[in-house]
Amino acid sequence: MSHQSSIKSCGKASNCQLKRRQGRCRLQRLKCAIEAKISLAKRKYGLNRINYRIQNGEEIWIRMGLLAMNLKKAMNYR
Repeated sequence: MSHQSSIKSCGKASNCQLKRRQGRCRLQRLKCAIEAKISLAKRKYGLNRINYRIQNGEEIWIRMGLLAMNLKKAMNYR
């Protein structure tokens, strides 16, 4: 039977712990990048409010906003 101490050890982190920490950092960077794109879509392309009052209007509105984002990016691509 093993128990965990409430005091952390001050030694070096194991290889497994370092990999876990690097993985968490990578996921955090990915999450920040995704949230930045969502924020851009809300600010610049009007995805913070839905203007269609028809059935499936919200899906149409979001798809058109994402299409506008992709077209703008494609036009700037050289």
